[in-house]
Amino acid sequence: MSDHWVTVIPQDPWFVPTVQAQQQAAEYFSQIVADPDCVEVIIHEGVELHDCGCNLAGILCPSCDEFLDEEWWDAWTGEDYDVDRKTQTLTPRQLTCCGESYSLHQLYYDFDRGFATFALEAENPNVGELSLEQKSNFEQLLGCPIKVIYSHL
Repeated sequence: MSDHWVTVIPQDPWFVPTVQAQQQAAEYFSQIVADPDCVEVIIHEGVELHDCGCNLAGILCPSCDEFLDEEWWDAWTGEDYDVDRKTQTLTPRQLTCCGESYSLHQLYYDFDRGFATFALEAENPNVGELSLEQKSNFEQLLGCPIKVIYSHL
């Protein structure tokens, strides 16, 4: 049996909502999804990748829409990680396609991937895509614009 997750993260990778906002958003998540295995608040020591698993179709340059080589991206992700600070630095780098500079966070991921210090995650939530209203409610509860990661393993 495969597992899937719906993960809500702030668009700002360094943003961490207040404890009260985290609790309210977790309660809301539990109300809108049917019988999840769990709903979890995650706070990393630093910025971490939230992956979409096997849903990923490709990684594209925001300037020229060229697909980026995934092995090159994997190497960059490793180089961008600061082991001492336990965080992705998200330092912009010149891309091989058109020469424009972007950070890992600024690339276009088809299915979304994201970078965050805070995440709210539901495992096997028995829900498809979150509605615009649900996303808006999360933004109000957390006090920030959000990104939703749909992961399948």
